[in-house]
Amino acid sequence: MPPSRFRRHLTFWLIVGPAWVLGLALAFALVAAGASITIDSWRATHGGIRGEFTTSGPECFRRCSWNDGEFRSYDGTYEVADASLWSLGSGSGGDAPRATGVTVYPVVVAPGGDTVSYPDDKTWMFSWLMAAAGPVVCWQVVAKARGLRERVLERGTSSLTQ
Repeated sequence: MPPSRFRRHLTFWLIVGPAWVLGLALAFALVAAGASITIDSWRATHGGIRGEFTTSGPECFRRCSWNDGEFRSYDGTYEVADASLWSLGSGSGGDAPRATGVTVYPVVVAPGGDTVSYPDDKTWMFSWLMAAAGPVVCWQVVAKARGLRERVLERGTSSLTQ
């Protein structure tokens, strides 16, 4: 016997509906983060302001990192007091500093930005993948929820026939 209309509607609103909300929220977050990182990295490495970055105190959660500090242009005309160094490791032009007061150079920052990058950083080439993953993640969440709904409906009808 097929599931009742009420049961089908109930499982849709309790399983598939929230999955759409979650999937869209995750997709939006990935698209926004990917686009933001791409734009900041592109602007910094293509016409950004060159200078040096000096680390401030460490930020420790599970392990410590010194990615926060101060950026100053070489000519001293541009400063960012609360800057953060974006470093993916040695593949992006340099490793992250590992002590307070270390000065790293050459680095670049986008005009008006506060994220410091290495001049040959290629983050902008890959972060668009994060944005492209947003719709895929949404689709996967919804597809899994629809499968779960079908299993719940099948389980309900098989217990009724026994």
